[in-house]
Amino acid sequence: MNEMPNQCPQCSSTVRADATFCGVCGQDLTGGQAGTALVPSSYPGRGAPSTKESLVATIGRRQSTDARISEYWMLLPVVAIVLSYVLAIIALLYDPLAGLLVALIGTIVSVILVALLIYKLLRRRNDHMAREAALRRELIEHFRVRAEEKGTGPQTAPYVQAMEAFDRDSLIHEEPQSALLWTLLCIIPGINIVGIVLTLYWLTDYPHGHDRRFYGFVQNTNLAASQVGMGRLLPLAWKSIPDRSYVLYLIVTVLLPIFAIWWFYVLIKDLNDHFDNEWTFEDMLMAELKKE
Repeated sequence: MNEMPNQCPQCSSTVRADATFCGVCGQDLTGGQAGTALVPSSYPGRGAPSTKESLVATIGRRQSTDARISEYWMLLPVVAIVLSYVLAIIALLYDPLAGLLVALIGTIVSVILVALLIYKLLRRRNDHMAREAALRRELIEHFRVRAEEKGTGPQTAPYVQAMEAFDRDSLIHEEPQSALLWTLLCIIPGINIVGIVLTLYWLTDYPHGHDRRFYGFVQNTNLAASQVGMGRLLPLAWKSIPDRSYVLYLIVTVLLPIFAIWWFYVLIKDLNDHFDNEWTFEDMLMAELKKE
């Protein structure tokens, strides 16, 4: 049974019952007084405090960017069209025209639900991609500053350089796609097939590669942290995101359309699992930032 969420005493944001800090304002939730924030609202000067503040703010945005979508979403279009056809068959017994109308309406509703799901999947992909890119840049800068302060620049440099390499690789392979535009292309007759094929390719290809690159980044972040006096930042458990074959999924769906239900299921679940991985890392990072 899930625990009821609490409210931050400092900014009134909703926080998880087991949270040790507020992801929005940085308030210490382990027993400190209201106003005892992990990061003050402003800092004089420059350096580690400013990078620390940026990290807290970026992590705090995860509630809005890393949308966890229920796997049951992929059933809604199926339920809509099945229900409409059942009603259509019943209506046909009394009025053929009414039966056809019900079937048409059900099909339209089903298409709209599929389009809405595609939009939600593309939107959260873009939002998460942007937030994580900011997080990577801020972590790189944070460790540069910390290494300079600690006098461990030469020891930390190889790991920071590796972090930069993973960041560049992510920027090359991860490009945002307009959620609204591609959703419309998926439902406009005549070009919707092209829109669906390309959209499903991006959504299928993204989770595995993205998670693999971020895990490499986190591994080097953990090594850099060890050089500046921070504790472990590498989660002990990391959910592996399968490398799913887009071509195989497409062929099976063409031959067996009902397979599309499973396809949408994994599109939802894979990124949810990545969020679990990243949030665990971010919680560990926040705990270490709290000690600085």
